[in-house]
Amino acid sequence: MRVVTKLLSYGLLSVVLLFLVTIIRTIVYFPPLKDVHSCPQLHEPIGGEAVVDRFRRAISFKTITRAAQQYDTAELKKYIDFIIKSYPTIHSSSFVSYELVNNYSLLYTVKGSDRSLTPYLLCGHLDVVPVELDKWDVDPFAGVIRDGFIYGRGTTDVKNIVMAALESLEYLLKNGFKPKRSFYVAFGHDEEALGVDGAQYLAKALAAKGVKRLEYLLDEGTIILNKAFVGVDALVAMIGVTEKGYLTVRM
Repeated sequence: MRVVTKLLSYGLLSVVLLFLVTIIRTIVYFPPLKDVHSCPQLHEPIGGEAVVDRFRRAISFKTITRAAQQYDTAELKKYIDFIIKSYPTIHSSSFVSYELVNNYSLLYTVKGSDRSLTPYLLCGHLDVVPVELDKWDVDPFAGVIRDGFIYGRGTTDVKNIVMAALESLEYLLKNGFKPKRSFYVAFGHDEEALGVDGAQYLAKALAAKGVKRLEYLLDEGTIILNKAFVGVDALVAMIGVTEKGYLTVRM
């Protein structure tokens, strides 16, 4: 019994010491500052009622993925048709091509003027997780506006990302944008069930185009927190650098 008690004491002491070391290093460590290139604002913020209305329409499509290979194909088709109709400049541009991958995922190729530059990839997904109606105060597929916020399934995961990418590209193309670097925009349709029918086939489609590497890949990212930590009044952007996983520790 004494041996067990001692082991527990040593274990607890180790955890406390590790915690203290972490706090001390956090307080005294100042990372080196690097020069960050400024990003000039080239245009007014993109917004207005039309942008909001399109986003709310996107929320209205019940593109629910319940499990692997269990998703609403009819709603996905309606959402894709809506996207094509809502962004005519993208879908008629001479240097933008798009294709349906495995029937319900979208892949856009935007050709740049300098083919020697490595392309990049913007990602998102068209599907959402199921809803439990008893936990909602509003219709999750109505795009309800309340107190200046839009409520609905997909507002943050991640029809906001999908629509923002499309709104941005449509705006830029309308204003004469011609990219120097080529890039791809990929929207899977079953990300909520590991992307076996979407992301997997999008990867194969890119490989078939000869894409062996990317300059970078920008996925949905995480959230911006407001007053999430005691003593920190500024907004905190959570940076996600990898996919979620798990860790097993034996004490």
